[in-house]
Amino acid sequence: MNAINNWQLANGLSKITTKQVLTDLDEYYTGKDMLYFNDVFTDKGNIYALVSDQKLTVKPARNCNVDECNLESCEPNWLCSGQSNDITLLGISAPAVHPNDPLKHMIDNAQQLARTVNLAHVKGETFLLNIDSTYVKTSNLQQTFKIDELDHQVNPVKVGKMCHYKSTLISEISFTYGKVYRGHDWLNTPNIGGVTGAIGHAKGITSTGRMSDLLNLAARRGLFALAKAKNINVENDVEMSISNSGFYSLIRKTHQTTESLISAYVADMKMELNEKVQPEIYIWLLENKGTL
Repeated sequence: MNAINNWQLANGLSKITTKQVLTDLDEYYTGKDMLYFNDVFTDKGNIYALVSDQKLTVKPARNCNVDECNLESCEPNWLCSGQSNDITLLGISAPAVHPNDPLKHMIDNAQQLARTVNLAHVKGETFLLNIDSTYVKTSNLQQTFKIDELDHQVNPVKVGKMCHYKSTLISEISFTYGKVYRGHDWLNTPNIGGVTGAIGHAKGITSTGRMSDLLNLAARRGLFALAKAKNINVENDVEMSISNSGFYSLIRKTHQTTESLISAYVADMKMELNEKVQPEIYIWLLENKGTL
């Protein structure tokens, strides 16, 4: 039943329940798909079931060893850059009480991320203060923003390879929407082909300690950056003073505000370790042309 409902979740469908004894069945009809139980086996007290909409004539290979993620060397290589012809995000899940829960959370977190950027109301402001004087030079940046998710559609996904990073389960999750731009240097040039782009960045440890929340933070910052790229109001205030003895003070204040409906998709993402050996995530968002 867990395998069936993992299939339902990955395909954007509702969870199902049944009183049937599934161990006596070779196949099961969900009401939409005919699923086949292609293999069931037990390893170290854990029971694994493999379901698919394709009936396999040959038993698949059994390998219970999930690779370790090495962010420092980008191993496996899909961790740092997508390899698929489809849009690929990272599905991330922390350890859970039930061994099936990380699989579910991994899929759900990736779908939630895609849903957030697909259509959102973004409102925020940025304050920038620069002080340049004879005695001191300093800058201070403060920004606040609010993002309301407006889309509730769940996108079907394909779950690819998996690995563990400090007990966190990470997988490549592929979506069949948007266009893949392999080889584009989006970190330096987020716009492409007349399409407005923006980059979201997050690093370190979130208050929850979950890497999935770090990924979500990077996406929300990307949405705020995209909103500012589309629509921004700027107010500047400059104060300059020079004393008779030659001492000077230059104070520059900038207030930026933005409010937009944003429809975008995650075109690519990269993850690496920073100098403090902490995860650092970059997300590239591209605007959905013609959606709004």
